[in-house]
Amino acid sequence: MQQKNEILKHWPTFVGEFYNPEHDQIKKKLLTYFEDYKKKQPSSRKSNENFNLYESRYNLHEEGNQDLQKVLKSKLIMGKNLVIVESPAKAKTIENYLGKDFTVKSSIGHIRDLPKKGGMAIDIENGFKPKYVISEDKTKVVNELKSEVKKADTIWLATDEDREGEAIAWHLTEALGLDKKDTKRIVFHEITKKAITHAVENPRELDQNLINAQQARRILDRLVGFELSPIL
Repeated sequence: MQQKNEILKHWPTFVGEFYNPEHDQIKKKLLTYFEDYKKKQPSSRKSNENFNLYESRYNLHEEGNQDLQKVLKSKLIMGKNLVIVESPAKAKTIENYLGKDFTVKSSIGHIRDLPKKGGMAIDIENGFKPKYVISEDKTKVVNELKSEVKKADTIWLATDEDREGEAIAWHLTEALGLDKKDTKRIVFHEITKKAITHAVENPRELDQNLINAQQARRILDRLVGFELSPIL
């Protein structure tokens, strides 16, 4: 119990520069990991530099604090992270800023849309509900992203902050079957380490108003275009 109290006492130190000490869920995970590893025998430990808790003997002296910080950042907070951006040109630069715990991939713009063939694809009788499909030229991209999602603990949607970007983030959530609790929405307006770090520190929810605005525009385009195309 004393060790647990020490963890809670020094929690802001463990968190480091990226995360807010009020993240109770991460705090709970840390305590769980701490107890799990304490029960294991030294002979069964994995040869991973981020799990040096055995050498520290679980004493929260200076060396022990450093070991706990490694575990926290590499496995509890960082874990395996997938960041999805719109532009492939930005991906590598962003990945370099975020470090080895992050993989950055691109959706290359929109991945879903109303189908080009087979009618209007809008249910006028049921609230103008659109029927989206994966764009033919994005099937490979979506399959690759699904594969990356399976490897990740946390997904960061880093599309643009305008209505198109917000819609892309929403379509990614739907098409990739993302779990809300493991998905974070982040935005930044410049490709600098400071801006990206600030974005990671301040994730938000998807903005449904922007998503609806984009869908309304797309549906109107289809409704008007579908009727006018034969005439033109």
